[in-house]
Amino acid sequence: SVIFGLVLSAAYLLLSGGFLKMLGADDVTTCATADYLLWTVGFGAAPSIFNVVMAYYVRCEGASLHASIGTMSGCLLNIILDPICILGLGMGAAGAGFATFLSNCFACLYFLALIAVRKGKTLVCVSPKAFRPNRRLVTGILGVGIPASIQNLLNVTGMTVMTNAIASYGAEAVAAMGIAQKTTMIPCYIAMGVSQGVMPLIGYNFAARNARRMKEAT
Repeated sequence: SVIFGLVLSAAYLLLSGGFLKMLGADDVTTCATADYLLWTVGFGAAPSIFNVVMAYYVRCEGASLHASIGTMSGCLLNIILDPICILGLGMGAAGAGFATFLSNCFACLYFLALIAVRKGKTLVCVSPKAFRPNRRLVTGILGVGIPASIQNLLNVTGMTVMTNAIASYGAEAVAAMGIAQKTTMIPCYIAMGVSQGVMPLIGYNFAARNARRMKEAT
């Protein structure tokens, strides 16, 4: 995840103009979009991806509370830093990106500290020495990851197409659509959180062939 994050950052920094055009930025929004993406993608792709991956790893061991604390601490810090960076420091859109970058880094530090504290009690390992890809490992990761990534890619593709289509109505229309989408995220994310919380319970019991307990958890 860190390697792919760094590759994404490098690709964006080299081809930022193409990225912005593909995302539907116009003459009005290009500058602000570029300022925001510089921090969130140009510098922040790796921590952004890494903290999400770490949350899943911690959750799959049954520590859903710690996964939530790590994720929520980053979100809460972002909420606090946004007005400080955007308005207080006068950074505008770059301030929003900078706040997101710092928040993702903080979430990463939380998970790294958690692994250090739980050393000997967790199977999660982030030591570069343990990074030994082999065919079985890579096949397993891709087998689980590709279907999930396709779903996310379709979501992003749909939003990109819609943004490009609505951009002809002006920056105000694009901004309004973004606000409306965030409103719909509230119930969606609640449902997703409950689903992710119960997923380990269902998975463990399914693997243990304990159908009765799995059905109770569901």
